[in-house]
Amino acid sequence: MSSSETPPPAASEPAATPARIAEQVAALDTVGDLPLAEHAEMYQRLHTELQGALAEIDGL
Repeated sequence: MSSSETPPPAASEPAATPARIAEQVAALDTVGDLPLAEHAEMYQRLHTELQGALAEIDGL
C-alpha cells in the first residue's frame, strides 16, 4: 500500500447479543436431553421467544 492510499475502514463491531436472545440460543444446547417427541414443542417455543426478542430490537 502506498502512502497515498488510505486503509479500508475497519469492520464495525457486532452489537452485544441481548440476554433474552442468548438465553434462547443456549436452550438449544439442551434439546438433546429431551425425548424426541418433545423437540418440536421446544423448537416452537424457542422460535416464538426469538421472534418476540427480535421484534423488540427492531421496535416493531
